[in-house]
Amino acid sequence: MGQASDVFDKLTKKEAAMGVGFNGRAFMAIVGGRQPFDILWDHQIYSFDYWAIPRGAPNQEAARSFIRFATSPGPLSDQTRWMPTARRDARDAACRQACGAGHGYEALSAHF
Repeated sequence: MGQASDVFDKLTKKEAAMGVGFNGRAFMAIVGGRQPFDILWDHQIYSFDYWAIPRGAPNQEAARSFIRFATSPGPLSDQTRWMPTARRDARDAACRQACGAGHGYEALSAHF
């Protein structure tokens, strides 16, 4: 298996016309590397991340404070500078949790 950046190396060298890669790497190739790439945002897979504090964990109030900060509008909106997406793209996205392990995720993943 190759490295995550291999697809962008091949695109840059014109050894490939299309590839599948991480959106952050694509963004950095386009903006940072000034590559003339376009991102196709349809039929992607999205997933959710969750924050949890285990019962009995030390520093629970500090953990709650961090979660309040990390999930507040400012830090969340700052992330959009690094992960270019558009609301319209969500209509074609498949939810990984809805198709999680044991619920057809492998078949969906293989299809796309």
